[in-house]
Amino acid sequence: MKLKARINFIVRDIYGKVVLKKRQLSHSFVLALTDILYLGMSRTSISVIDTSNTSRALGNHAINFSFTTTGGQNDTGIVVGTGFTAVAIGNYGLETIIAHGTGAGQLSYGTGSVAVPVTSGSTRKFWTVRTFTNNSGAAITVKECGIYCIAYDGAANRYFCISRDVLASPVAVGNGETLTVTYTISVTV
Repeated sequence: MKLKARINFIVRDIYGKVVLKKRQLSHSFVLALTDILYLGMSRTSISVIDTSNTSRALGNHAINFSFTTTGGQNDTGIVVGTGFTAVAIGNYGLETIIAHGTGAGQLSYGTGSVAVPVTSGSTRKFWTVRTFTNNSGAAITVKECGIYCIAYDGAANRYFCISRDVLASPVAVGNGETLTVTYTISVTV
């Protein structure tokens, strides 16, 4: 069995015209992914480092592993940043996450969705998609992206980075432009 992810980036101008398309493989699932998968499969508890670098004792709860999100949130779903330090297995978040908003250096985070899985031959895959809008007044260069998910520790929702990727070539998003990021996650037997 092989688990893999591909990331697509599309930048559109204010009229919706595509000005940039690129893709790259994601090689960067990090510790929290395997720990939360283990949690769901073992029905036991485990300590996992969250996005604030705090160890959280997680049990088997229904909300574990969710990464759909409403607009305006940069704690769940696909997130983007400006960091460029190489990825390490122990990464617990993006190096420098871009804040949600319309101020200098900020992007407006749209809703994040997850498509229903489909099977083609011996591959099963699904997509998670999010759009970011730049209304900051200047171009913003995205250099990293990732996926944050929610897990419940019995007292509160906690947030965990399950994937972090440094872009092979940065993506500039001009003022008024949108960036759509799609992760396609597949398992092949």
